[in-house]
Amino acid sequence: MHYKNAPITEALIDIRVELPAEFGFEQLQGIKSLVASEYPREETFTMAMATISFDPEVQASTQHKRMGLKLWSVGDKQVFQARLDGFTFSRLEPYETWERLRDEARRL
Repeated sequence: MHYKNAPITEALIDIRVELPAEFGFEQLQGIKSLVASEYPREETFTMAMATISFDPEVQASTQHKRMGLKLWSVGDKQVFQARLDGFTFSRLEPYETWERLRDEARRL
């Protein structure tokens, strides 16, 4: 059954993965060209880490690493995330059907 005013504000499929250590952010960049006409707007995910050590003296260090891409569809109703730790496909309201959500996630 399809509800005209479904109480869903976002539907998503999320898959977590462990990729080989040699697979990096640069390989994810290739995905953009495959979906650019449908998902033209891009954001980059970055993970930041800070370490503070107090023994024997105070030391601090920071690291940052690009972890993935978030690609928005024309009209910003669908969001595709390709990350080094997984894949997420989201449909914002108005939610359509499970079949359409599933099929687009499978295609991506």
